[in-house]
Amino acid sequence: MKKTRDKIIIGVTVFFVSFMMVTNIRNTELDYDFIRLETVEAFNVEISGIKKEIGALEEHIEQKKYQIEEYQEAVQDGTLEEILAAEVQKLKMNSHLTALKGPGITVTLEDSDRELEEGEDPNNLIIHDLDVLNILNDLRRAGAEALAINGQRVTSQTQIQCQGATITVNDVTYGQPFIIEAIGNPDTLNAAINAPTSYSYILREFYELPVGSKSSDEILINAFDREPALNYIEIQEGD
Repeated sequence: MKKTRDKIIIGVTVFFVSFMMVTNIRNTELDYDFIRLETVEAFNVEISGIKKEIGALEEHIEQKKYQIEEYQEAVQDGTLEEILAAEVQKLKMNSHLTALKGPGITVTLEDSDRELEEGEDPNNLIIHDLDVLNILNDLRRAGAEALAINGQRVTSQTQIQCQGATITVNDVTYGQPFIIEAIGNPDTLNAAINAPTSYSYILREFYELPVGSKSSDEILINAFDREPALNYIEIQEGD
């Protein structure tokens, strides 16, 4: 009986020791293998971002390689000066400091001369700065490459303010009519002014404000006549 009891005790002890060892091993495996779903998603987003950055850098490198090859060929052909002059001209065009010309349209806006209806807001008959801004945005979306209002070049820093029957653009005040000039595809730009979904259509059809457009083979847009105020930005070294 004693031998049998000893065997039982030994068996039970072995069982518990084995159970504890297996449990400990499983917990250790869980500690090392378990990763939260949020962590996996964060890694995937980070990897995707890195891949995009690598792709952009590779594209940038290829562009620079092509540019270097172009310069090397130009040196051999004696045309490097022409290439650099063309690049300078392109930079001047993008900086708004050069007068431009090209096909496009002229948009004319004026206050309405109709009688006010009973109880109607008088502002409904007036062209406001918001109206001009919305039309400019429609023209930009339609591919306008250069814009001007009453001869004032529209840049990223242009301010447009309404003051009664006048409008102030680049700190210069103009009376009516307000004339927007846009260089681009005349058909596309005209559609942005005359399409039933355009802002101009709403002004014309619902508020009876005179808004018209005219195509032209050559629109002249003046250069921006002052240096832009750049107080905070600076060139990123290495680009």
